[in-house]
Amino acid sequence: MRVAAVALACACASAGAHAAAAPTHKAAAAPRAHASHAHTAAPVDSAVQRLPGEPQAVFVKDGAIMSPVATVAAGSIDAFPSASTAAGIAASTTAASVNTDLAQRYFLPGRAYYLYGDGAAAKGIAAGPKKMSCESLTGAVAAPAGAAAPTDGVLTNFALGPQGPAARAPTVDEQKLITQMAKQLLKRQNVPPHYIALLLGKLQTGLQRQQSQAVLALPGKTRPLLFASYALDWTLANLRGSFSLTFIAEPNDTGVYIPTYRDFDNIEGEGSGETRKFLANVDLNGDGSDELILSATGSEHWWYEVLSRVNGKWTLAAKGGGGGC
Repeated sequence: MRVAAVALACACASAGAHAAAAPTHKAAAAPRAHASHAHTAAPVDSAVQRLPGEPQAVFVKDGAIMSPVATVAAGSIDAFPSASTAAGIAASTTAASVNTDLAQRYFLPGRAYYLYGDGAAAKGIAAGPKKMSCESLTGAVAAPAGAAAPTDGVLTNFALGPQGPAARAPTVDEQKLITQMAKQLLKRQNVPPHYIALLLGKLQTGLQRQQSQAVLALPGKTRPLLFASYALDWTLANLRGSFSLTFIAEPNDTGVYIPTYRDFDNIEGEGSGETRKFLANVDLNGDGSDELILSATGSEHWWYEVLSRVNGKWTLAAKGGGGGC
């Protein structure tokens, strides 16, 4: 069940299972010192080309794989073209033909892309299709020989504007605030206290649980944006269902943190709810506000999402890629 954003204030102390074939993710980095939001210019690389008929395409770099998620045109972020609209593909073609086009065009070994992530700009090199599950829109990607590159981020066939600093892990105080807000949001969804304790408390043996947090500096703000995602799966905990919660919290004009986006999922009985992990923050459309790049999973499929601030509100701007069975 999707829930729209709410204005639930937290007057706490101010904060200074998807499929086995899907890619694994690195653990959250240790907290770093607060970074300023000064943007750094991205380099222009003549080796990166947008071929005739191609949209300005955005691929997620998730470890060693790449997968299509969005296009950008005139400042607007949209889903990656479907079979009926993809560049160079006839409207009557099948999903298999789309995979072929991805393989022959976008995943072509040696094709270069701009790579943005971890607050840095680099270059990524496609290395051919890479099947991750029964059906998957994924290719292999690597950094040029001898070059360092972000683990997670986005690959593009067009140059982005200046990028801000990377997100970081929360401090102890920020983590306390995130946990307190999560409890309030879960209570509002009538999640039983026992399940809230399992979701947010000390990890127990045999419990399938996911947590993902990130902290992002905000232009002109002294306090950062807080991102958090939690998921608890009944299958290993012998629970009645699965619960997941993803939310963004930001300080209002008085410094009190309020949720500005949330997504709650509750599945009763057999099955897994949707879960999400933070991958990277990148300004895709040049509006000065970073998009949040997430990986997401369901019971038998996985995909990627782009959250973008539109007219002051966070919205799901694009969703796609990944795969499943």
